[in-house]
Amino acid sequence: MKLRKGEHGIQNLFIYPIKNGAFVTGIEQLGSRGVTRDVSQEITNFFADNRIHLQVPGAKSTSGEITAFQFDEEVYTEILGFHKNANGGFSDSASLGNFGMAFATKMLDGNKQEWYKVMCLYDNTATEPGMDIVTDEDAGELTELVLPYTGKQSDFIKDDKGNPVSFFYFDMPIGSSEEDVITLLSAGIPKPTGDLGIKNLAKGSFGDTTTTVDSIEMTYSYSKGDEIASDVAINLYLGTDTEFANVIDTAPTPAQGTNLSYTFEGLEANTTYVMRMTQGTRLLAEGYATTLTSTL
Repeated sequence: MKLRKGEHGIQNLFIYPIKNGAFVTGIEQLGSRGVTRDVSQEITNFFADNRIHLQVPGAKSTSGEITAFQFDEEVYTEILGFHKNANGGFSDSASLGNFGMAFATKMLDGNKQEWYKVMCLYDNTATEPGMDIVTDEDAGELTELVLPYTGKQSDFIKDDKGNPVSFFYFDMPIGSSEEDVITLLSAGIPKPTGDLGIKNLAKGSFGDTTTTVDSIEMTYSYSKGDEIASDVAINLYLGTDTEFANVIDTAPTPAQGTNLSYTFEGLEANTTYVMRMTQGTRLLAEGYATTLTSTL
């Protein structure tokens, strides 16, 4: 069965000015509301033998909008062609700058596990937001600023086949945190051939299980990865508890790479229980066992 999953929200937008054919330090853009991206690509048809003989695709171009409640001062001076005058004011007298950007969306699956998808656009040019300001009446509303941009394939960012790209995305490990996203994006815009901050994942498993009318003995092992700092937890739940809200019993945390056994006792006869091994929000292993029917 395929896992049901979806994504929502936008957060941690970083904008990276391009100078002298390279990205410089990223600007953490707070107040982001949304990013749209539309793709266009013309295909030229060549006809022969009374049908299409060849189809030649043209260059891919992108356009879209960045919507935010605020834009950082550096966005105006490094990207939008504003100059900061000696008196502290800004004038639209400078040149537009090219930039890359990266942001995260939160992923969620049917097991209620969370992680982040990171999206990168490499070579873009934007124009300043339009102005739409009205008098507040009954209630104040924050003004949304809309920054139109266009993009193209980068002249210096290529994938591992050597092809120029305009867009790149990847999933961070399940259980990754917002702090992981900020650390990654603060270090620079992720690249198709670079380090994506995806490290060794933790691994866990359940082994042999022996049941009685009121107990479940199980073996388990755990190998701690290095992408999440939290320790593993092994909990027992009722099989009907689909929300996994009520922990019936908790097994000891194993040392890394060690095989252990533990017995859950005082259980109901002829009842299905679920064992779950988790690390943070990431599910490492799941097992099911049904206690025996009482002979009394």
